Amino acid sequence: MNLFKYKYYILKYINILSIKKIKSTNRCLMYHSIFNDNRYYVDHYSVRFLEFKKQMKFLKKNAENLVHFDEFVESECSISITFDDGFKDNLTLVAPLMEDLELPWTIFVVSDFLSDEYPDYMSKEDLLELSKYRFVKIGAHGKTHQPLASMKFEDAERELRESKKEIENILGQQVLTMSFPHGSFSQDLLRCCKDLGYKNVGISVPYRNDSKAFAINRFSIFEYDSVLDLRFKISGHWDWFGKRYL
Repeated sequence: MNLFKYKYYILKYINILSIKKIKSTNRCLMYHSIFNDNRYYVDHYSVRFLEFKKQMKFLKKNAENLVHFDEFVESECSISITFDDGFKDNLTLVAPLMEDLELPWTIFVVSDFLSDEYPDYMSKEDLLELSKYRFVKIGAHGKTHQPLASMKFEDAERELRESKKEIENILGQQVLTMSFPHGSFSQDLLRCCKDLGYKNVGISVPYRNDSKAFAINRFSIFEYDSVLDLRFKISGHWDWFGKRYL
């Protein structure tokens, strides 16, 4: 068992044993790659397809208000499902399932990865194919997937601006949302996103959201998460952990 997995299981057991006062409010989920049994490698950001399917069916049955990311702050007690990076399996595995279950979801893609040079990620043609699905919306995730807060401001601004423009040129429509690669952001970059015309942005802080937030906190869903773990995250059992980052 790797160190991350060991620490994560300790946190999961703490949540099971503790009693918390739950506050109903907006929650946003963050996925990355979904894999089937034929995949030759996994990491803790990847979720097995059969487990993901169980989680989506649970949300379909139990969540009262599932919305797209750009509708998130306009709703009360809502849940939004997001994907980062633009993996090809988001097209081949995720999109058909979400269409079948009629679940709204948002994907944030890295514009430089939209190339045959990155076979694990969608190409420009794949992205166009994905955009034909009814229940998906597409946002940006930077140009090169670098941690933006670690870059010079002018370089980070260029990443935010050019990734937005490149995806808009591919799709022929506005891109109004983005998420920060590696969760790396700053207050200056948040202001920059507003100036560039982004409506909302995603960050990687596992905490609840108020209805007027511009930067949306998101809960990562890991390989080790079951439906029960998902339920804990949308119910507020992990807020104590996310509060330390605020």
